[in-house]
Amino acid sequence: KLRITDSAHKGNRALPNGQHIDLMVGIGPADLAEDKIPFSKTEFLSDAFYELDFKAEDKGKAVYYQACYENSSHEKSPLSPVVSVIIM
Repeated sequence: KLRITDSAHKGNRALPNGQHIDLMVGIGPADLAEDKIPFSKTEFLSDAFYELDFKAEDKGKAVYYQACYENSSHEKSPLSPVVSVIIM
């Protein structure tokens, strides 16, 4: 599970209306250079929790996440650092 938090509004699970997080997801070998990560899916999150189911053949690979915030005027924040974990 990936949880997105807002330190200014503790306990609130939803973003304000019209705002969301663009979450890019990629699966591939571990320790890829950032420009080699195969981001193949973008999720638009408006809630604090996100679950992704993996296929059995992905076990041992890395899942990479990168995100940015988008407001109701479609203005985007800078991209976050890439975060990765090994799929178990």
